[in-house]
Amino acid sequence: MPSGNLPSCVCYRAIWTVEDGEAVLLTGRMEVADLSGQPVAGYNDGPFAQAAFSEPWAIVPYDGGFLVSDTGNHVLRYLDLVEEKVCTGAGTGRADFCDGTGEQAAFDSPTGLAVDNQGTVYIADTGNGAVYRCQRSVCRNRGACLRSGYSHDQGPCSSPVWHG
Repeated sequence: MPSGNLPSCVCYRAIWTVEDGEAVLLTGRMEVADLSGQPVAGYNDGPFAQAAFSEPWAIVPYDGGFLVSDTGNHVLRYLDLVEEKVCTGAGTGRADFCDGTGEQAAFDSPTGLAVDNQGTVYIADTGNGAVYRCQRSVCRNRGACLRSGYSHDQGPCSSPVWHG
């Protein structure tokens, strides 16, 4: 990615940036299309050219790269700008509801993302009607996530248990 060009759009199952006023594909496979010509959803970590997304929703700067909520895959993805690769930071790839670390955390259609000054990530787990709080580097250390302010079959989250 050329210096100074930040990812600016998550649409058409890919992450885009703008160079000289033109949209340029940063990551996500566009060569595979369905009958209507739209890119086919996928789930693949790896180099930018091989990574696949289902429904990227939100993108925020994080830890020298970017976090993306991949709503259709029910995961949080990390774009490593130095190594030019995508990795899954949290989530199982299936719609579920579970606190945990990395692949043990489970979401149902995560959408909105925010990061505070301490690097804590907040995830709107839309399908579960919950907000997750993830601490530490999501991809590198498989940061622990816990839900906040939500009652579920397991009871209210007033005293969450940290995993990992």
